[in-house]
Amino acid sequence: MTSLYSELHPSITKPFVIAGTGSRNLVLDEDKYNGVMTKLRSLLKAAKATYGDNLLVISGMAEGFDECLAGATMIEKIKLLAAVPNFGYANYYWEDNSLLKLNRILPFNLLLEYAKSTGGVHYVCSGIYEGGRHSNFIRNEWMADQADLVWVYNPTTKGTAQCYGYCRLKNIETFIID
Repeated sequence: MTSLYSELHPSITKPFVIAGTGSRNLVLDEDKYNGVMTKLRSLLKAAKATYGDNLLVISGMAEGFDECLAGATMIEKIKLLAAVPNFGYANYYWEDNSLLKLNRILPFNLLLEYAKSTGGVHYVCSGIYEGGRHSNFIRNEWMADQADLVWVYNPTTKGTAQCYGYCRLKNIETFIID
Protein backbone atom coordinates (compact mmCIF):
# COMPACT_ATOMS: atom_id res chain seq x y z
CA MET A 1 0.00 0.00 0.00
CA THR A 2 2.06 2.60 1.02
CA SER A 3 2.40 4.62 -2.13
CA LEU A 4 -0.79 6.64 -1.60
CA TYR A 5 -0.36 6.81 2.17
CA SER A 6 3.32 7.69 1.86
CA GLU A 7 2.44 10.52 -0.50
CA LEU A 8 -0.04 11.88 2.03
CA HIS A 9 2.22 11.28 5.04
CA PRO A 10 5.86 11.23 3.90
CA SER A 11 7.31 11.24 7.42
CA ILE A 12 5.79 7.87 8.29
CA THR A 13 7.25 4.63 7.00
CA LYS A 14 5.07 1.67 6.10
CA PRO A 15 1.99 1.51 8.31
CA PHE A 16 0.27 -1.69 9.40
CA VAL A 17 -2.93 -1.62 7.38
CA ILE A 18 -6.23 -3.21 8.35
CA ALA A 19 -9.02 -3.03 5.78
CA GLY A 20 -12.58 -4.07 6.47
CA THR A 21 -15.41 -5.45 4.40
CA GLY A 22 -18.89 -6.43 5.46
CA SER A 23 -22.60 -6.31 4.86
CA ARG A 24 -24.47 -3.06 4.30
CA ASN A 25 -27.44 -4.76 5.98
CA LEU A 26 -25.79 -4.33 9.38
CA VAL A 27 -27.25 -0.81 9.44
CA LEU A 28 -30.76 -2.33 9.56
CA ASP A 29 -30.27 -4.07 12.93
CA GLU A 30 -29.40 -1.61 15.69
CA ASP A 31 -28.63 -4.27 18.32
CA LYS A 32 -26.34 -6.19 15.98
CA TYR A 33 -24.71 -2.93 14.85
CA ASN A 34 -23.98 -1.98 18.46
CA GLY A 35 -22.55 -5.44 19.16
CA VAL A 36 -20.27 -5.23 16.13
CA MET A 37 -19.22 -1.72 17.17
CA THR A 38 -18.21 -3.05 20.60
CA LYS A 39 -16.25 -5.90 18.99
CA LEU A 40 -14.52 -3.56 16.52
CA ARG A 41 -13.52 -1.13 19.25
CA SER A 42 -11.99 -3.97 21.24
CA LEU A 43 -10.09 -5.27 18.19
CA LEU A 44 -8.91 -1.76 17.32
CA LYS A 45 -7.68 -1.12 20.86
CA ALA A 46 -5.64 -4.33 20.70
CA ALA A 47 -4.25 -3.42 17.26
CA LYS A 48 -3.38 0.08 18.46
CA ALA A 49 -1.59 -1.39 21.48
CA THR A 50 0.53 -3.44 19.08
CA TYR A 51 1.11 -0.99 16.20
CA GLY A 52 0.63 2.40 17.87
CA ASP A 53 0.61 5.36 15.51
CA ASN A 54 1.69 3.11 12.65
CA LEU A 55 -1.81 1.62 12.47
CA LEU A 56 -4.01 2.61 9.52
CA VAL A 57 -7.56 1.40 8.92
CA ILE A 58 -9.20 1.44 5.49
CA SER A 59 -12.98 1.63 5.21
CA GLY A 60 -14.88 1.22 1.96
CA MET A 61 -17.34 3.84 3.26
CA ALA A 62 -20.56 1.92 2.69
CA GLU A 63 -23.46 2.00 5.11
CA GLY A 64 -23.45 -0.87 7.58
CA PHE A 65 -20.21 -2.61 8.43
CA ASP A 66 -17.92 -0.11 6.67
CA GLU A 67 -19.65 2.73 8.50
CA CYS A 68 -19.32 0.87 11.80
CA LEU A 69 -15.61 0.25 11.18
CA ALA A 70 -14.99 3.89 10.25
CA GLY A 71 -16.93 5.06 13.32
CA ALA A 72 -15.03 2.73 15.66
CA THR A 73 -11.77 3.91 14.12
CA MET A 74 -12.74 7.53 14.73
CA ILE A 75 -13.80 6.83 18.34
CA GLU A 76 -10.50 5.06 19.02
CA LYS A 77 -8.56 7.92 17.38
CA ILE A 78 -6.83 5.74 14.81
CA LYS A 79 -5.89 6.91 11.32
CA LEU A 80 -8.61 6.23 8.76
CA LEU A 81 -8.23 6.03 5.01
CA ALA A 82 -11.57 6.29 3.20
CA ALA A 83 -11.64 4.19 0.03
CA VAL A 84 -14.62 5.63 -1.84
CA PRO A 85 -15.60 3.63 -4.94
CA ASN A 86 -16.40 6.64 -7.14
CA PHE A 87 -17.17 10.36 -7.03
CA GLY A 88 -20.97 9.91 -7.01
CA TYR A 89 -20.98 7.13 -4.43
CA ALA A 90 -22.09 9.14 -1.40
CA ASN A 91 -25.00 10.79 -3.18
CA TYR A 92 -26.25 7.48 -4.55
CA TYR A 93 -25.83 5.17 -1.56
CA TRP A 94 -26.05 7.52 1.41
CA GLU A 95 -28.44 10.16 0.12
CA ASP A 96 -30.78 8.69 -2.51
CA ASN A 97 -30.63 4.93 -1.80
CA SER A 98 -29.80 4.51 1.87
CA LEU A 99 -30.98 1.18 3.23
CA LEU A 100 -32.63 3.16 6.03
CA LYS A 101 -34.63 5.15 3.45
CA LEU A 102 -33.20 8.38 4.89
CA ASN A 103 -30.81 11.00 3.62
CA ARG A 104 -27.66 10.00 5.52
CA ILE A 105 -25.13 12.25 3.81
CA LEU A 106 -24.24 13.97 7.11
CA PRO A 107 -22.84 10.84 8.81
CA PHE A 108 -20.95 9.99 5.61
CA ASN A 109 -19.43 13.47 5.49
CA LEU A 110 -18.47 13.30 9.17
CA LEU A 111 -16.54 10.07 8.57
CA LEU A 112 -15.03 11.46 5.36
CA GLU A 113 -13.80 14.58 7.18
CA TYR A 114 -12.20 12.43 9.87
CA ALA A 115 -10.44 10.41 7.18
CA LYS A 116 -9.25 13.58 5.44
CA SER A 117 -7.70 14.79 8.68
CA THR A 118 -6.02 11.50 9.65
CA GLY A 119 -5.32 9.04 6.86
CA GLY A 120 -6.73 10.48 3.65
CA VAL A 121 -9.41 9.85 1.07
CA HIS A 122 -8.91 7.81 -2.08
CA TYR A 123 -11.51 7.72 -4.87
CA VAL A 124 -10.81 4.37 -6.49
CA CYS A 125 -12.67 5.01 -9.77
CA SER A 126 -13.96 8.12 -11.49
CA GLY A 127 -17.34 6.59 -12.39
CA ILE A 128 -19.63 3.71 -11.48
CA TYR A 129 -18.06 1.35 -14.01
CA GLU A 130 -14.46 0.99 -15.07
CA GLY A 131 -13.44 -1.56 -17.66
CA GLY A 132 -16.92 -3.08 -17.49
CA ARG A 133 -16.65 -3.74 -13.73
CA HIS A 134 -18.61 -2.03 -10.96
CA SER A 135 -16.52 0.37 -8.89
CA ASN A 136 -17.66 -1.25 -5.62
CA PHE A 137 -15.88 -4.48 -6.59
CA ILE A 138 -12.81 -2.61 -7.81
CA ARG A 139 -12.75 -0.73 -4.49
CA ASN A 140 -12.91 -4.02 -2.57
CA GLU A 141 -9.90 -5.39 -4.42
CA TRP A 142 -7.99 -2.13 -4.06
CA MET A 143 -8.52 -2.18 -0.29
CA ALA A 144 -7.44 -5.80 -0.01
CA ASP A 145 -4.31 -5.12 -2.07
CA GLN A 146 -3.31 -2.35 0.35
CA ALA A 147 -3.93 -4.37 3.51
CA ASP A 148 -1.78 -6.46 5.77
CA LEU A 149 -4.99 -7.89 7.22
CA VAL A 150 -8.64 -7.76 6.09
CA TRP A 151 -11.43 -7.95 8.65
CA VAL A 152 -14.52 -9.62 7.17
CA TYR A 153 -18.05 -9.42 8.56
CA ASN A 154 -20.73 -11.70 7.08
CA PRO A 155 -18.83 -13.07 4.07
CA THR A 156 -22.02 -14.45 2.52
CA THR A 157 -23.36 -11.17 1.12
CA LYS A 158 -22.49 -10.39 -2.51
CA GLY A 159 -19.84 -7.67 -2.21
CA THR A 160 -18.32 -9.10 0.95
CA ALA A 161 -18.14 -12.59 -0.57
CA GLN A 162 -16.40 -11.12 -3.62
CA CYS A 163 -13.81 -9.35 -1.47
CA TYR A 164 -13.30 -12.37 0.79
CA GLY A 165 -12.84 -14.62 -2.26
CA TYR A 166 -10.32 -12.16 -3.70
CA CYS A 167 -8.37 -12.19 -0.42
CA ARG A 168 -8.28 -15.97 -0.42
CA LEU A 169 -7.18 -16.06 -4.06
CA LYS A 170 -4.38 -13.56 -3.38
CA ASN A 171 -3.39 -15.12 -0.02
CA ILE A 172 -4.22 -11.92 1.86
CA GLU A 173 -4.67 -12.61 5.55
CA THR A 174 -8.28 -12.34 6.74
CA PHE A 175 -10.04 -12.38 10.08
CA ILE A 176 -13.75 -13.21 10.28
CA ILE A 177 -15.68 -11.04 12.71
CA ASP A 178 -18.67 -12.83 14.18
